[in-house]
Amino acid sequence: MRSIFRIAGIVVIIALTFKAGMLLEKELNRTKEIGKPAYKLRSLSFSSSKSRLYLKTKTWGLTGDHSVTVLSLNSSREFYPDSTKEFIFEGKDIFYRQTPDSLIIYYDFLRSKPKVFKALIKLRFIEYNNYNSLNNEALFSLHKLD
Repeated sequence: MRSIFRIAGIVVIIALTFKAGMLLEKELNRTKEIGKPAYKLRSLSFSSSKSRLYLKTKTWGLTGDHSVTVLSLNSSREFYPDSTKEFIFEGKDIFYRQTPDSLIIYYDFLRSKPKVFKALIKLRFIEYNNYNSLNNEALFSLHKLD
């Protein structure tokens, strides 16, 4: 009778150890994701020139409070900002308005702009200091880059 309890006890301990190991592995895999950058890509098509531009955002940090956005001709989702080929914006509040032949970007901080950017459309950049500097009519007709 004692040997049956002993075997049952060993089986229970092994099962609990196995379950604890699985939970620990799951938690460790989840914590590996913390701090990894998250990427977003928005493709913008322009009917007048049949061209595309890409607004790409990279967000990182423990709380996701660091971000950089680029206007690019390259469609790859993951990126490192390239100041020779892309417009680089910092901050999360970037708005844009698109027409068939132009793109207007409202930004709060432009880190760099390339010397040459071969877009087949008109580009216009407007800096703003805060939401209050964008009038309500303009704000409702803009797209926010999320």
